[in-house]
Amino acid sequence: MKQSLPKKSIFAPSILTICYMIFIHLSQLFTEAQVPVQVPPESIAETINQSPIVENVAAEFHSEKVIIDAEKKTKTFEEEYGDEPYIYLLHEIEVEVKEDWTHKTTIHKKIKIQKPGHKNIGTIPFRYIKGREKITKIEAYTIAANGEKYSHIKIQDRSVDRGYKSYSDEREKIITLPKVSVGAILDYTVVREFQGKTIEGAFWKVGYLDFGVPTKQDKCSVSFPKSLDIAYKEFNLEYKPVIYDDGVTVKYVWDVQNTHEPYDDTANKPFPTHENLTNIFMFSSIKNWSDVSDWYYDLASKNVVITEEMRKEAANIFEGKETLTQKTLALLEYFNDKFRYISMSFGENTFEPHRTDEVFKNKYGDCKDISLLFKTMLELGGVESSLALFTEEETSSDPQYDLPIPGLFDHVLLLVHDPEEGDFYLDPLLEGYFPGEYPLSFQGAYTFIINEHGGKFDKLPIFDEYRQYEAKAITYDIKNDGSSMCEYINLWGLDFSISMRKKIKSDSVTYCGHFRSVILSEGEARVEGSGIRSLKK
Repeated sequence: MKQSLPKKSIFAPSILTICYMIFIHLSQLFTEAQVPVQVPPESIAETINQSPIVENVAAEFHSEKVIIDAEKKTKTFEEEYGDEPYIYLLHEIEVEVKEDWTHKTTIHKKIKIQKPGHKNIGTIPFRYIKGREKITKIEAYTIAANGEKYSHIKIQDRSVDRGYKSYSDEREKIITLPKVSVGAILDYTVVREFQGKTIEGAFWKVGYLDFGVPTKQDKCSVSFPKSLDIAYKEFNLEYKPVIYDDGVTVKYVWDVQNTHEPYDDTANKPFPTHENLTNIFMFSSIKNWSDVSDWYYDLASKNVVITEEMRKEAANIFEGKETLTQKTLALLEYFNDKFRYISMSFGENTFEPHRTDEVFKNKYGDCKDISLLFKTMLELGGVESSLALFTEEETSSDPQYDLPIPGLFDHVLLLVHDPEEGDFYLDPLLEGYFPGEYPLSFQGAYTFIINEHGGKFDKLPIFDEYRQYEAKAITYDIKNDGSSMCEYINLWGLDFSISMRKKIKSDSVTYCGHFRSVILSEGEARVEGSGIRSLKK
């Protein structure tokens, strides 16, 4: 119900008028459409005109808004993000694919240091695969706060896996810049030329428009001859590319200005899916995933070399083992005891496993090396298995919705074929896990099984509730003479049980002594492990 306010009241209409004025300003600020505003009754209008308080408030409100807008317009990008430790003045990547599938990537960055404690970014590493790619140009400078320009001090070139030079061709160049201090700008350009991907006659790339660091200008371009028929796919891009097509060459260009999307580590974000991925794009010339399986199946097969020594060792391992589970467990224990893991970075240029005879002799390798050797030795015992590319659900969306790109997977394990009890996954790198068991983080992981039939997408099973079941039971036995015995039974989750068993079995006298003292202080105790198997296995 609308009422006319008494004209003798000055204070009351002033409050109403303030609300009205704020409403008008907010309407102008937050909508482009013209929203009809009801004119106040005549008596209120007269009161407004007579109110000096409203005039002062309105004037102050308008003045404050003008000042805020003026400050916002005059602030530079550097001032806007002056509290950040460092910012990108320029982040530019240009990829050029040529007719023969070789390609060149030019990286140009300008980084301004704004806070002390970040001088380490003045040491810039660039990895490359010797024999497959070359770094053909390096220009690196520090521009001091006073404008003076200093060239890089030195460039190192070294093996990434020092001590195993014959085992990996991965190397890195390290650029060291001088005079890195607050106010300095690091300006460097690196040109990398690639002979091609590990799949002959193919190209792929995954790109991210990532602005976790404030970026004044982000430029990215990918160009290639139209005849190469390279497919493009994007996932919820906030910034669409400009596409240039002259009939011979196709070029995708992103040019984004003044961006910053800070990370929120406290946010409870869902696992990535092809529906909630943002600002990701990809290119691939591979037509379907079966081509990836055929390629990797042939790649692995050519590196299977069986020696007489391997046959004898397999015979010793499987001696007296009748069932598939017994054979698998015996081989797993052998690998856990004899082999050590050496990371060779499962990346787009390091897919090919080393020859099985070489891995067997050296007694070390990465996931694909050890998995291929494990598969080969299983077959010597009459057990069939398949290599499986792997990526955790928490770190990747389902690859079957992506373009065929081998680099979407970051690990290799095995799918063991059991015609009686059912197939199960096995990671030869895991210690203490029974065949078919794996850490919690593995459940739901995406796999692509490599076989002679074009491959197959799959996922690791989700555990039932007993996988993490924990329980504790305490029993007191009071005797007639007043003495008593207390028995503790602890049932732990599988991951924790395995961790505890490894510590107990270790050579750490200190830890074993500590654990024994805990047991004695609590009385006679039994330690059990929960999960999908019994410790007796």
